[in-house]
Amino acid sequence: MKPETREHEAQRQAILQRIDEHGLAARRDVLAAMLRPAVALKTRPVTDDDLAVGATRVGGEPDLPHDLAWPVGEEGPLLFVLQVRLRQVEPFDLEGLLPADGLLSVFADAFARDVRVMHHPPGLPLTRRATPTGSPRPPFRACGVEVLPELHLPPPGSDFVELTGDELDAYWDDVWLPWRESIRPGPAGECGIHQLLGYAVAERLEAQGVDEEVLVGFDSDDRAAMQWGDVHCVWALIPRERLVARAFGELRVEM
Repeated sequence: MKPETREHEAQRQAILQRIDEHGLAARRDVLAAMLRPAVALKTRPVTDDDLAVGATRVGGEPDLPHDLAWPVGEEGPLLFVLQVRLRQVEPFDLEGLLPADGLLSVFADAFARDVRVMHHPPGLPLTRRATPTGSPRPPFRACGVEVLPELHLPPPGSDFVELTGDELDAYWDDVWLPWRESIRPGPAGECGIHQLLGYAVAERLEAQGVDEEVLVGFDSDDRAAMQWGDVHCVWALIPRERLVARAFGELRVEM
């Protein structure tokens, strides 16, 4: 486990203070032990640097090994969602769950039922690839990305949280919901923050199993002209041991 950054430490203190202030001091240590590091990918207007081969970005056209076939699903070519230069996120991956370097590429079908995540090792030559003919829709709008460290609280109602009664109400209303709004503010689609690791803040709060990690979560994002279902977020979940083994093909998808 790497030491927490200053940003992680500040978030931890703010969360613990809220726990203490809302009648959950007796549960402080239990809840603190459940905090998970995550990496936020906040979209912004694209720049020339964002369009460089191998740069982190949401939407646009992907950079892939020249001999790698574009991923195809039952309804044709999958949509390119985002790519992440892992060297950028390595300082914030405190548990070392992701590869430390290379490029992570994410594709999905139009309904996010088929999500593919691929890791291209460092040093592998990459080429800008155009969306193939037959794609179900045009490419998402290219966006730059601000990479941000986060600490996440588990969702109330999930298998991670064993509180009941008044304690669960206090956690839900006074701790978790304000924290959730602070990191993902505003109406759905406007926030423009995607995610690696952490907890899945899904429509079904029990969506993530206790043995699963978030490999990637990608949100409906107005800036990227990206919408999933009725303005949902998509979660690609993976058993922890399969993530450590880099078995990225063994995903389970939730909204």
